[in-house]
Amino acid sequence: MGSGKYETASRGEFDPLDRVALAHREVGQTNIRTGTAFALTASFLLVLSGGTLMQMASIMQTIRTVPSMKAESPVPEGGWSLFAANRRLLASIDGLSDRLEHENPLAEAIRPTAQDLLSRMGAGTEQVWQGGSGWLFFKRDIDHVTGLDFLSPRQLARRAATGDTLTVPPEPDPRPAILSFAEELERRDIALIVMPTPVKPSVQAEHLVTGLDPGMPVFNPSREALLRELREAGVLVFDPWPVMQKLKRTGKTQLYLKTDTHWRPGTVALVAHELGAFIGEHVGLADVEPVFYQRRQIEVSNRGDIAMLLDLDPRETPYPPETVSVGQVTNLSGELWRADHSAEVLVLGDSFSNVFSLDAMGWGEAGGFVEHLSDALERPVDRLARNDDGAFASRQMLSDELTRGRDRLSGKRVVVYQFAERELSQGDWKQIDLDEATVPKTTFLEPVDAEPILVRGTIAEMAPPPVPHRVPYRDHIVALHLTQIVVDKGAATGTEAFLYIWSMRDKVLTQAARYRSGQTIRLRLTPWTGVAGELERINRAELQDGAIRFVEPWWAEPLGE
Repeated sequence: MGSGKYETASRGEFDPLDRVALAHREVGQTNIRTGTAFALTASFLLVLSGGTLMQMASIMQTIRTVPSMKAESPVPEGGWSLFAANRRLLASIDGLSDRLEHENPLAEAIRPTAQDLLSRMGAGTEQVWQGGSGWLFFKRDIDHVTGLDFLSPRQLARRAATGDTLTVPPEPDPRPAILSFAEELERRDIALIVMPTPVKPSVQAEHLVTGLDPGMPVFNPSREALLRELREAGVLVFDPWPVMQKLKRTGKTQLYLKTDTHWRPGTVALVAHELGAFIGEHVGLADVEPVFYQRRQIEVSNRGDIAMLLDLDPRETPYPPETVSVGQVTNLSGELWRADHSAEVLVLGDSFSNVFSLDAMGWGEAGGFVEHLSDALERPVDRLARNDDGAFASRQMLSDELTRGRDRLSGKRVVVYQFAERELSQGDWKQIDLDEATVPKTTFLEPVDAEPILVRGTIAEMAPPPVPHRVPYRDHIVALHLTQIVVDKGAATGTEAFLYIWSMRDKVLTQAARYRSGQTIRLRLTPWTGVAGELERINRAELQDGAIRFVEPWWAEPLGE
């Protein structure tokens, strides 16, 4: 017989507290057979790791060789670098790690539901900050405006020390690069206008933190010091903030898209027209017959790039597409505006120049900053712009054009250098030489005519593809170095090629994004010059080897493997 309190169990007189005590005791004494325990544990581990194991197996099917430790192309000046080869190997390992983390099928299935629950509780992600009244902000933009002085010696030293064996450390100080660029242009009798473009948290901070004065901007502490130093050095600076401030004072308080990183069409048009007046005041353009344009309003609906970073189910997201009216610029015959390489004005820009202009961004075409600047000036304008990396990408594009024998500075009187202000604290301000170089003779593939060719070759090096859930854009292009080329169809000479290929379309990685060094592939190649007008503004990742920029690239499309 047990103690008295347990004897009452048979008579149905159990105290509820005693029931709890008994349950705890019985749970603590639960016995499970060894075989059952092993089966349950194995099942649990399989659920946790099954997706990763399947993905690992898939990836390993394509990784049969480690990237060659010997360059396939001619040895660069100064000899082959073990450091560079090590970097390529680490890049492959890093790419494998990213794929395991972000292409895991179990994670892909769970992520939208989990993120939806978090967003409804007011949580963002490592990339997104949720504001009030349906506003979203890009975390990198917030880091810029709330961060330390980007010109302070301590901050510059900290950023300069961030490189490792995989990544080259950035050049963090924007002043040497901008001043050097201005001097190179001045030698050609070309004026430089620098246009740092405020990011969304600077202008719309009242939707990020309640109680802020809508007319009070939030800028990084070093901003004014930089603008002052540039002006004192003789560089023309056009600051869009006073224009935006005027708009706010007239009651137009929404100057940026609610769920996107970029400005609204009305803001774009007014800033462009104010810049046109600034150019007319400070730069002596040729007295020519005006070219008249017209604007037609079109409505465009799109999901903002920040909203897409949340990776929510589009059917249930609390951030639906936004609709805006875009002023599309056309000539008097109704044809959409196009850049003119012979124009006196050249704009170097990033995604703030491309939005409403580059159709791939989802906000329409021919209605962006450069189009409206051309309308304001009543003259053609030339353009070199690429989404992201505004600290160097457009300057590098200009240098590449010069290197390949296309002088985009010929006949120019002014270059407008537009970039998002986040680049001042986060960009790589490397100096880029604009001198035209003599192109060395190589074994790279050269087209005999403009017709496409079909080739087979082995991948020697590939730039890293993006991770879809980490980047605020839909499409992406990567560079490839292809060797041991055999031409199956068409006319071309050479045994290796520098080419570009789609790595992501509409947030989905392509077949090419899964290519690996050492892999043999079949491609359809078209001269890059035939597609550059359409594709050169898309985000893209370049190869580490700067010497390959001497080579004329190709555009590639995969064929059946």
